[in-house]
Amino acid sequence: MSFDLNELKNRFDYHRPPNEKAVKHHERVRVVLLDAATAVTTEVFAGIGADTHRGRRELALVYTKLEEAMFWANAALARNWPESADGVQQAPTVQE
Repeated sequence: MSFDLNELKNRFDYHRPPNEKAVKHHERVRVVLLDAATAVTTEVFAGIGADTHRGRRELALVYTKLEEAMFWANAALARNWPESADGVQQAPTVQE
């Protein structure tokens, strides 16, 4: 692995959302993953019962991985938000 000071600075720097559109993308990532956590919890408890301690460790791991996914998705948005020619950061385009 080569050492790139600019890459390290980008990884560890604070990336303030440049505009309201960026904030909305970050918020949507959070909502999607909260919905996933809620759905998984509902299904697990429907299957094994909510009044038992069985499955708690596994659910804790699910939550950890979903938090990691949220972190990495928001890091991808924050670290890679494109800049236009005039220096104003623009929302990335999504190809369908």
